Amino acid sequence: YNARRLKKAKVYEDRWNKQIPLLGFGPEAYSYSKYQQHTNKPSRQYQEANQKNKEILDTKLTYKYTDKQVDIRRMVFDLKSKFETSFKTNQEQFFISLSDAGLGEIIEADNKKTFKLNRQGIIVVEEIMRVLIEEGQKLGG
Repeated sequence: YNARRLKKAKVYEDRWNKQIPLLGFGPEAYSYSKYQQHTNKPSRQYQEANQKNKEILDTKLTYKYTDKQVDIRRMVFDLKSKFETSFKTNQEQFFISLSDAGLGEIIEADNKKTFKLNRQGIIVVEEIMRVLIEEGQKLGG
């Protein structure tokens, strides 16, 4: 990765942060809204089901999100698109640990705390997001 070349991902800001619903068609496409996501079957399964005139949509691949999960998704999409996110007091320890690891800084303004990634944090944003999602049950719980 070259941190100087990394730019904000507009697709995350336009679609996911604004929670504009998306309906995806075809193999491996996904659909989502604020509280739900559906991923279609992989290509081979999708083609086999289509050829046999069987159901191509699989309800087992639909995930419903709680309010806590929606908040974590928002933080993930913020980090991926804007390289910063606001957070609640009960989530502060996670962002303090990121700051202590040299991946960004906590900024406090107007009674709102924001974590902003630095260049190193931008390079490892995928790992940060994975940990944030895994730790999601502890955050706010």
